[in-house]
Amino acid sequence: PAEAEVAPAAPSAAPQARNPTVLAMLLLISLGLLAYTGSRVSKVQGELERVREQQQVTQELNDSEAARRLSTARLEHARELFDLGESERALRLTQSVIDSAPNPNAAHLSKAFRFRAVLRRKLEKPGAQADDARAQQLEAQKK
Repeated sequence: PAEAEVAPAAPSAAPQARNPTVLAMLLLISLGLLAYTGSRVSKVQGELERVREQQQVTQELNDSEAARRLSTARLEHARELFDLGESERALRLTQSVIDSAPNPNAAHLSKAFRFRAVLRRKLEKPGAQADDARAQQLEAQKK
């Protein structure tokens, strides 16, 4: 009888066991990369936060500069009204400059308080001395 030839075994479809040292090395490398990526993300987030803060400060400076310019223009208009003999209107406009200022302690308001004091004296209205004192207080902040 012919002996049946035994065919060589087909390669197993199941994965072969890996060397535990290699697996440990791959795990360490993966953890290292993950930690590096995490630190980079944290650094980028910190940089983004600093940029946002700088943008906010810049916006606030722009807003305060725009408010100062608007106040200055309105105060000039009030002076023109005063020069034209419209002291009551000049006083109302000067009052609105002071009332609408986003920062009541802004140094540029000293001019408005000084001018309002002049107007109040001319119109014989109370508060001129308080306006002079407030203007002096604001001017002291500039220094």
